[in-house]
Amino acid sequence: MGVQVLFHSPVFLYLLVLFHSVITQYNSDTREVSIFGMMLQEHIFKTITGAAFGDVCLLECYGDVRCQSFNYVFTQDKCELSNRAKEARPEDFVPNSERYYFRRDIKRAHLGAIPELPADSCKEIKSSEGGQAVSGKYWLNFIKPDTPVLAHCDMKTEGFSNFKTDGRRGRFGIIQKFTAPRTSRYLIKAWGARGGTHSYDYGYNPGTYFGGKGAFREGKFRLNNGTVLNIVIGQRGGDSVEVKGGNSTNKTAAQLGVSVEDNAGTGGGGGSFVYTTADVLLLVAGGGGGASSGYNGVDGQVGSSGTSSVGKESSQVRNGGTGGQPGECNTAGGNYHGGVGAGWLGQGCTRLGSSHGERGGSRAQGWIGGQAGGMNSGNNGGPAPGAVGGFGGGGGGSEDNGASGGGGGYSGGGSGISSKQAGGGGGSYCSGEDCSGLIGGNSNEDGLVQIFEWLG
Repeated sequence: MGVQVLFHSPVFLYLLVLFHSVITQYNSDTREVSIFGMMLQEHIFKTITGAAFGDVCLLECYGDVRCQSFNYVFTQDKCELSNRAKEARPEDFVPNSERYYFRRDIKRAHLGAIPELPADSCKEIKSSEGGQAVSGKYWLNFIKPDTPVLAHCDMKTEGFSNFKTDGRRGRFGIIQKFTAPRTSRYLIKAWGARGGTHSYDYGYNPGTYFGGKGAFREGKFRLNNGTVLNIVIGQRGGDSVEVKGGNSTNKTAAQLGVSVEDNAGTGGGGGSFVYTTADVLLLVAGGGGGASSGYNGVDGQVGSSGTSSVGKESSQVRNGGTGGQPGECNTAGGNYHGGVGAGWLGQGCTRLGSSHGERGGSRAQGWIGGQAGGMNSGNNGGPAPGAVGGFGGGGGGSEDNGASGGGGGYSGGGSGISSKQAGGGGGSYCSGEDCSGLIGGNSNEDGLVQIFEWLG
């Protein structure tokens, strides 16, 4: 009993900490010390019991290439080996009165240096090494779920190229650029944008209906040094903003104390496109269709074709495009049609009037989203620009008694010719190797493109 008490006494702990400090100073240029009363949580991969001394933990850590640090639970004679150090995950370094923390000091493998120790990001590698990590090849586990992948990390940018909307909304956006830093193989991932939401409290099946989610598509491509790519990031389709009763006001429906018009349309989501400056198409992720009264929009598709609209009356449904074409032309005159989603090869037919939703724009139009029908364009109860199609070829939503817009994509989503018609999802495309994707694979609102140098 006396020996056990000694092991857990303050004097013993002081000597143990001092021992580790001396050992580390002797074996390393950078002195590491034990930190009493602290622990690293969430990253423990191995627990060892019956460790009467902390030295047992140290030896166990030295014997496992995954070990970056350990916690010693001196009240339980237990070691907790971690595959991260506090520098990599400072948010998980927390107080604990029964433990002390020690960072491995000898022959510690750098995070991402071996496949047994993949990093969650290039930024994590940089943090783990105190900002001193150099650009190069590292094993990463976020590119392919549960599969370490050897990729290039640029420590100046903290990793891969990440293209987003950067806060841009609506039908206008910009075409971004990527220049290949060297001849290599690249993994490119793209996500399309979501269609607009429709929420109302009266009429046909009142409630909230959501735009279709954007598709996810990825593939590997061989790029030469200096190759420049055009990057189009799809933007979310606009929501219905026309208020019940047709009040002409710049106030929102909530400010007026009334509902949004139950039969107004919403905008289709924009597709995300990656293609060379010579217009050689590499990758597309289709946008989702806009929601309507009673119906959710259709998700962006993995296949190349856009889908038809969906709604109450089958006779008012219109088809999505195929082979890179936009959605089917609408020639309805009675009620109001939505704007069709654009395709890679062009945009749809001209709308019959300003009450209808406008077609989304293709390459020649700079991928501009379609305008909303007049009463649903932000001048009648909601914030401008209203139910527009998202940048990336999304079709605009109609005003009252009209349909919602189709999603932009390789082939555009269809849009119906009357109310209670939600927009179709845009199609996707991949010309590379190892292509894969997921219908409605984007859980976020706007699109995204990521580019990694693939060394696996």
